[in-house]
Amino acid sequence: MKRMTKIKRNSLIVLFICLFFLVGCKNDVEIVNTSNQKGERSTNAYQNINVKGSGNLKCSRQANAMSGLSADLNYYVSYTKGIINTLHSVEKVSGDNQDALDEYEEAYKKLKDNYKDIKYYDFTVTRDEKSVTNDIVINYDKVNIKKVIEVEGSEIYDNKNRPTLKKWLKLGEKSGLTCEGVAE
Repeated sequence: MKRMTKIKRNSLIVLFICLFFLVGCKNDVEIVNTSNQKGERSTNAYQNINVKGSGNLKCSRQANAMSGLSADLNYYVSYTKGIINTLHSVEKVSGDNQDALDEYEEAYKKLKDNYKDIKYYDFTVTRDEKSVTNDIVINYDKVNIKKVIEVEGSEIYDNKNRPTLKKWLKLGEKSGLTCEGVAE
């Protein structure tokens, strides 16, 4: 009788282990999904980004520039477990209107002044005959986050002052940002 009970108990343990591997445990994937019902996946790639995963994104958005100018706005994000590691922003305004390009150049330079004492927040403004480019690289793994928050606010940060992909995407969505995953 004791032997039969031990066999049943061992069989139950093996059964539970097999069920665990067949069914799996709860997947901790959260998908940005703003327009569909819970559990559905969107055909819009931006809405299907695993905001708790790791990877790289290329994002862009449309923007209105002064008359006679066009804007090309691109953002490259590297993230690990939903926390942004680096953000590379390239905003280029182009056209023939030199006065308007002068205004953009001055505005970018004034903005750059806010970050001049923050290491690992690299801000470059480049001007040529037909364009002004604002190129920013933020290394969130090394930058003094408290200084950045003083300048920008804490909207994209979690309670540990880490920049979260989910909050950054939600903020970007308000301005028309679209993103897609890219290979390294």
